[in-house]
Amino acid sequence: MAQVAKLKRKCLALIASTLLASVLALFLLKQYERYLGAHIKINYLCEPRPVMWIKDETIGYRNKPNQNRKAFGNVVGITNKMGFRSQVDFARQKKSNTLRVFGIGDSVMWGTQVNEEESFLGILQDKLKPHHEHLEVINAGVVGYSTYQEQLFLKEFVVSYEPDIMIVNFCPNDWLPTEDPFELFPQIHTEYLNRLLRGGDYEFSAVEIGIIQDMLSIVRTSTHVWRSFLEYAANPNHGAVRYHTMRRVLLEIPIHKMKQLASEHDIRLLFVFIPSSFQQQSDRAVELDLQDFMQREGVEYIDMFNDLIGHGTPRIDRPKEQVTPDGKFLQVLLPREWDPEVILFN
Repeated sequence: MAQVAKLKRKCLALIASTLLASVLALFLLKQYERYLGAHIKINYLCEPRPVMWIKDETIGYRNKPNQNRKAFGNVVGITNKMGFRSQVDFARQKKSNTLRVFGIGDSVMWGTQVNEEESFLGILQDKLKPHHEHLEVINAGVVGYSTYQEQLFLKEFVVSYEPDIMIVNFCPNDWLPTEDPFELFPQIHTEYLNRLLRGGDYEFSAVEIGIIQDMLSIVRTSTHVWRSFLEYAANPNHGAVRYHTMRRVLLEIPIHKMKQLASEHDIRLLFVFIPSSFQQQSDRAVELDLQDFMQREGVEYIDMFNDLIGHGTPRIDRPKEQVTPDGKFLQVLLPREWDPEVILFN
């Protein structure tokens, strides 16, 4: 009987020590996660990727410089001293005989699920290199960026590198950021919307001002800004005017600012519309509305919809499937009919 009791005590002690060790291990892992910067709100979390980024008070976040680590599963994420996806540290002032092509954008431009050489810009470089001996193609994409963040990034980190050509990808989820690892989204967009309300560069009607004020309230108070914005825009009584105002504020004005920057610095600006494999009719409507705006503003763009989705089986050179931060799939494909040399250097 005494042996049975002794055995029970040993079993209980073993169970207790195992539980204690498990709790301690979880606690230490959580502390290590915080040390790496991987603790973010669940509504933005897909995998602990904030280790890829550093805090930026103006833009929210940007790629961490000098990285060499796995990201998005088994993809090698290498960045240079500026956080561009490259092993090369490019000089700000390019040589006179160099043709420098920059790419900015979100996960599509960065190239999630593929290594650098297989990304959109990597494939582009392979195709252009035989025709241009002194060519530099620089991947400055940042996963999760919105069009507004791309405009800020272009001004702060790209124009000083004297690019000849700037390629910007547009996807249907570029209205707002899809990542907010340092919780600066409300601050940055509050400042932006307040600047618009103070007036200056752009004029707004009384109705538009009211909508911008509503947007400001959503940014300040909502815990799920994306969902709140979609619900706000979908109101059957005011949906059209809200949609137009939100499109102007979140997409058209940043694009117009990018065009101004490009003109001031003699950069050729080229947008690329890359459709998703889950393309919805509403997404396509946004793309077409934005293309109408670009035509009026004289902004160059390439629409890859027909090459990738519009005619059934995509006509492709090297297909690559990408996972975006929200877990959905995008196709980043280079059609045979798209001759980059003609498009970029005509």
